[in-house]
Amino acid sequence: MSIFYFIKFVYILFFAAILIIRLIYSLIEVGSPFPSFKNKKKFKEKILEWNPLIIFSFLIFISLKHILRNESFFPQSIDLFFQFNLIIKIFGAIIGLIGLFLLARGYYSLGHFWKIGIDQKFKAELITSGIFKYTRNPIYSFFNLFALSFFCLSGRLIYLIIFIILVINFHWEILREEKFLRGVFGEKYEEYFRKTPRYL
Repeated sequence: MSIFYFIKFVYILFFAAILIIRLIYSLIEVGSPFPSFKNKKKFKEKILEWNPLIIFSFLIFISLKHILRNESFFPQSIDLFFQFNLIIKIFGAIIGLIGLFLLARGYYSLGHFWKIGIDQKFKAELITSGIFKYTRNPIYSFFNLFALSFFCLSGRLIYLIIFIILVINFHWEILREEKFLRGVFGEKYEEYFRKTPRYL
């Protein structure tokens, strides 16, 4: 196993640890953070909210398969086209580390107020402190950086495809959430919107 395979494996373990701790905390303090499927009128919308999680889970599955069994999703002749030099791989390791930091700080700054997707009944506060002072979407930024990191570390085409899909999907979700937050918090959110960038 090369050092960059090992880095990917360690990053997956850290991601799993952060997510498990966050889930346990949320379940104890406020209940399930996951979208509900009870409202049939919103079923399609909820599916779209789950979509990035499904795609990211696929990324983790493909990564573990690649690391543990050295199996590629596409023919090797295609993947060899994206074999990167050492500098790009180091860059991938760095942005993966930055992504994990954003995830951990984002979850910490949210406290009790973490829900996947939009929940009209959930009484939330507008979080503008901590990492949210520097970016309005640190957790979404993590997912994008993490996928890009894995592409740079391995050069596998499947990671590039997943990265592009995640960027598009999360951007769509962010626009939906911005519209929702404007309706809930009004001018307070507009001021935050003007001062703080959407991404990094």
